[in-house]
Amino acid sequence: MKVLRIGILDEEEIYVERLCAYLNRQGMGRVAGFTKKQALVSYLEKRRLDLVAGTDREELVTLREQYPELCLVWLTAPASETSDSGIYSLLRYQSAKTIGQRLGELAGQLGLAQKQEKPMIAVYSPVGRCGKTSLALRVIGTEAYGKWLYVGLEDYSFFAEEEDTFFYYVKEREENRVLEWMAQCGGRIPSAGSPFDSRQMNREDAQWLHLVLNKSESYRGAVWDIGTGVLSDPEFFLVFDALLVPYLSEEKAMAKRSRFERLLRMHGLEDVLEQVRFVDMGRQDEITDKLEELFGTHF
Repeated sequence: MKVLRIGILDEEEIYVERLCAYLNRQGMGRVAGFTKKQALVSYLEKRRLDLVAGTDREELVTLREQYPELCLVWLTAPASETSDSGIYSLLRYQSAKTIGQRLGELAGQLGLAQKQEKPMIAVYSPVGRCGKTSLALRVIGTEAYGKWLYVGLEDYSFFAEEEDTFFYYVKEREENRVLEWMAQCGGRIPSAGSPFDSRQMNREDAQWLHLVLNKSESYRGAVWDIGTGVLSDPEFFLVFDALLVPYLSEEKAMAKRSRFERLLRMHGLEDVLEQVRFVDMGRQDEITDKLEELFGTHF
């Protein structure tokens, strides 16, 4: 299920904080607040929002020109119909509960929170030889989780030599070829034959592949096995619904885990950090619980 993402834009910081806090507590989806339009635009350059509610109509009109796919709500007037510019309006000076209900009703009417999207899960670890690939394949091999597609993005594939054209088809945007591969690969897309080819896969490629995955009738979702030597941009993680990070409870491994968390914060990727599930590979009960929570219940 697609998670509804809402942005609140208002120059009053306290108003933004309180409204966002309430909407997040009520499970409206993921709600982010902004007091400056430029901060919102910078956010949209890296992340997705489905609906933006703001108090400055001129700013909303500008956003409409830049992002025509956004649902925009002007927090000022009591009317609930769209204006000539395609911007909805809602009374600002009412309770957060009422605003949340109205936004939820609008999202429901427009189908913003009802679009079925197949989840994509990344498995990545800054700790070497910790069982990362085995963890990804455990998901693929667990019948109770449904049928998931394994996508290898490691430095070197451990699979036997196979036809190495899948990622070429992705780069060339050959949708029919990619769908054919998905249908015939037995649930496993091996890493490219060369690590240099794997490193060519970027965020836009992964986003396009997600669109194609949604058209496939074969899989519930995809699990990406990402090697440390392949990842060149941490913003690649923004494509995924969750990030499994296996680690070992050893001193050096724990230090690498901490550095990885700091790296995400340094790049402003708090949204990614919120979706991280750390898994202690030395504890079988934790592995089972984390996989069950993610693949058996959450998705």
